[in-house]
Amino acid sequence: MPAPDYDRPVTSADDAAEHLRALVHATRWFDDPGDTYWVTADVLVIARRLQSVLVNVASAHMHHRELARTDDGNQFEGRNHAYDAAMTLRKASLLLERAEGLIDEAQSHSGRIAWRGAEPDGVEREPRGPRARVVDMRGKRARRQQPGRTL
Repeated sequence: MPAPDYDRPVTSADDAAEHLRALVHATRWFDDPGDTYWVTADVLVIARRLQSVLVNVASAHMHHRELARTDDGNQFEGRNHAYDAAMTLRKASLLLERAEGLIDEAQSHSGRIAWRGAEPDGVEREPRGPRARVVDMRGKRARRQQPGRTL
């Protein structure tokens, strides 16, 4: 996997879209339903970061609206479109914030599940501890909580 590119938004967006495409395909089936907890945790982080992206893109529309024109050169209409795009992106970020709360709630429920019989031939895996990596949770750094035991 290539290193993240923090200075080229189009390249980063293309890479993120492709990784999310892979996630869509990978989540069509889970061999271990206990993995749903970890995937939900990462989806929550993705939603939070996507919300930040929407706010950033909205701000860019507002910051550069004086440069906006329509294809026929109309500055007034171009500025209106920039403003409307920014306001719509901010509305979308607010809806995503609501979705984050629901994803967080779903992860909480998922963490309380002990999946029984998920292992092939009745073989049990060792219980997983919290992941060692730390994730960004609204500007604060917090460790992931350990899910219920997967049996």
